[in-house]
Amino acid sequence: MFAVNGGAAFLHKGAACYSDDTELMVGGGLANSFKSLTGTASNLSIGMPETERSRQVQAGGWNMGNQWYYQEHELPPAEVSTLRLTVGNCQWVSAAFMPVPGVDYEAHLVAEPQLKRCVMTINRILPAGDLKPVPLLPAKKCTPEEIAVRRAAAEERAAMDKEIARMRAAGVVPPVIAPR
Repeated sequence: MFAVNGGAAFLHKGAACYSDDTELMVGGGLANSFKSLTGTASNLSIGMPETERSRQVQAGGWNMGNQWYYQEHELPPAEVSTLRLTVGNCQWVSAAFMPVPGVDYEAHLVAEPQLKRCVMTINRILPAGDLKPVPLLPAKKCTPEEIAVRRAAAEERAAMDKEIARMRAAGVVPPVIAPR
């Protein structure tokens, strides 16, 4: 996900909707905006293949005096994740997609001034760094019920992780649990 001063990028891992308690801020906020403005923003890479856009950013991509930057994050495979992006005249564009295990993706906003709209693109990164668009799903704000279910699932996961850690500390081999 790419960001710049004056924009924001939020990732909602494993969520088909967005809410304050599911978001991971990738770009935006006072600290990131200041770093973008002063040219001290840094990229976060987990080893995804380079693309033309990431190479441009690494080479010092600037937009109207602001440094672009990106962050790469691992997504839960086979679970819908939601992205929310805004920059400049592009106001909060949201979309969701289903990541495939072992596949890398790149997301950014494309302004289409002649059509007076902004479009989010999420592309699969092919081995040579080429991009292939992936189908997007509409994203909406989470309902209170969806938030409650997500919180309950997170609490259950935390309890399970705690129990596994307790078992390992006691020298007991925990049962095999499917990866998340």
